[in-house]
Amino acid sequence: MNHVSFRQQALLTVGDVQLAAYYDDQGRVTVARRKGAAGDWRVSSRPS
Repeated sequence: MNHVSFRQQALLTVGDVQLAAYYDDQGRVTVARRKGAAGDWRVSSRPS
């Protein structure tokens, strides 16, 4: 993918958990999660 896709919401908040999903620089689907607005992000990538 060599363009920025349209995004309506880049960040999803459910209770006190925030989630973001995106393609990393290697084209893998990546999900980032943190608890609370100031928590550390935990990032998980899936093979492309």
